[in-house]
Amino acid sequence: MTQILTLKDIPEDQLKRLLLIETLYEKGLNSVQITDFLNSHQISTPTGLSYNPKLVWVTHNKFQKRKKRINNTLVSVDQDYFYIKEGVKFWTV
Repeated sequence: MTQILTLKDIPEDQLKRLLLIETLYEKGLNSVQITDFLNSHQISTPTGLSYNPKLVWVTHNKFQKRKKRINNTLVSVDQDYFYIKEGVKFWTV
């Protein structure tokens, strides 16, 4: 089962990096240019490493998907049971 993640669950320093990367993409920079910008300003990954173009692209792509999931999530409970899609699990309330 996939857990719905929100932006408030992202640590503040990581969220700032994600928003910076998003802003740079919106200004027209590509992954290589964003990598150069981040590394020249000594902005490292959450694990303390330098950025590379692939990591910048993947980071931005995952952030966009997360925002889309948040915006497209609708939870509706109108029955007294639910199924877990993995197979035989069934709960009643």
